[in-house]
Amino acid sequence: MSEIEGVRQGDVGYLASLKRMFSPLKALATTVSVTSVMTGIVPLTQQALSSGGPVVMVFGFAFICAITSMIAMSLADISSGFPNVKGGLAEYSRRLAPPHLKRISSWTGSFTLAGYDAPIHTLYNTENAATRVPRGILFGFLVAFVLGEIIILTLLFGISDIQLILNPVISGIASLEIFIHLVGKSGVAYLLVIFTVTFFLCGQGILRAVSEIGHELAESGAFPKSKFFSQVGSKGQPIRVGWFCVAVSCCIGILYLGNTTILQALTSAVVMELK
Repeated sequence: MSEIEGVRQGDVGYLASLKRMFSPLKALATTVSVTSVMTGIVPLTQQALSSGGPVVMVFGFAFICAITSMIAMSLADISSGFPNVKGGLAEYSRRLAPPHLKRISSWTGSFTLAGYDAPIHTLYNTENAATRVPRGILFGFLVAFVLGEIIILTLLFGISDIQLILNPVISGIASLEIFIHLVGKSGVAYLLVIFTVTFFLCGQGILRAVSEIGHELAESGAFPKSKFFSQVGSKGQPIRVGWFCVAVSCCIGILYLGNTTILQALTSAVVMELK
């Protein structure tokens, strides 16, 4: 831990309890895995084609990324100035807002685009966080943009008949229909393995970020049994709050077995919160 980080920890009145073991590559990987552009682009190909077409997909994605880059740069700048503040975006908003807006700002400060804030919640695990975390945010955003455009162009150049893609009869999913026409059903089976692994890694990254957020809240005494959940494992990881997040996710997943409407309502609410 650098001398500057030690001074800033003293300023905020606590010492980090999590082990600092994140390399710059891990901070970058956290952003890329949580952002996971493949999980957003591939399932929505049919809707994008029917709503705007190829031009909107290519340039619309670039336009949105240009706007989102401002958010990413803002987060990178703020995280470099507050590398050891508990609470992440909510605490940043509270500290930077005018006095009469501190409370409402802290309540709405967590509303952000998913993925780009993930390295902020790994500050405690990262050596020289004041420089490595901002780089992880910016480079992760750049990688996500490039990968997103590559995926979009790959899908578009794979379309031989737009009507067959808009009305998929083989798989029922436009993106899978494109790959079936390109590599056949056997090839799609291998691609589905890649997609599944990607979704799994995205979930792992999200679990990591969420467990860090839960640990931050537990250390602040934000919910019952905070002392229990604030304890870390032998390797300096928030094991208890991590397993709690897994249990909650499993309970939400079980709802799908009973009533799909409930799960759709929950996921829709999450989409609104993330966007």
